Amino acid sequence: METQRRISTKDIILDIASMQNFAKKLIGKGRDYEELLLLLMAEDYGDPDIPIPSVSQLQDQLKVNYTTFRKLLMGIYNDLYNHEQINIDFNIEKVEYIFSMSYFDRDAEVTLNELPVLPRVGEEITLPFFKAKLDFDWFHVRSIHHYISDRKQVVFIRLHPLRYNLYWHIRKDEALVKGEISSDDYYDHMDTKNKQKLGLPMW
Repeated sequence: METQRRISTKDIILDIASMQNFAKKLIGKGRDYEELLLLLMAEDYGDPDIPIPSVSQLQDQLKVNYTTFRKLLMGIYNDLYNHEQINIDFNIEKVEYIFSMSYFDRDAEVTLNELPVLPRVGEEITLPFFKAKLDFDWFHVRSIHHYISDRKQVVFIRLHPLRYNLYWHIRKDEALVKGEISSDDYYDHMDTKNKQKLGLPMW
């Protein structure tokens, strides 16, 4: 795996810490990195309040030099990378859908654990759950972002008010690339100022 460039030891530790649930499946396989692996699994490093141990701390606990430590670490990393070759499956069974919406200066967010149909960019949605808070319930999907962890898939669905306009979507992206609007303006969900700047009608 380590052929074209030397991968940072610190970055490897961060990668392994980001997929502890997968790495746990390597325990008990009789590999020479077992002791190091158990150290890396000792805490839930997915918790931002728990600091990931440094290279020197791990070396001290194992009582090995850096060369040996890196060899053991690369053993874990390579087995994770080639997990199918050693008959280990990586499965993510939990999913969350987070709808984030704004209307003028009012914001709301809805988290769902199941969704029969995933809406696509441009599709329109009536979401009445927090109409009293927003004073609005008619949106379209502006963007979808999937965040994958070793525990779950989180689907962030950003909603903008009113009807989707493909021309405006493209024109707004073009305006950002050309420097006609700033990145702050780009994320303005109402787009009133942006359309004024570009000489377009407000609707």
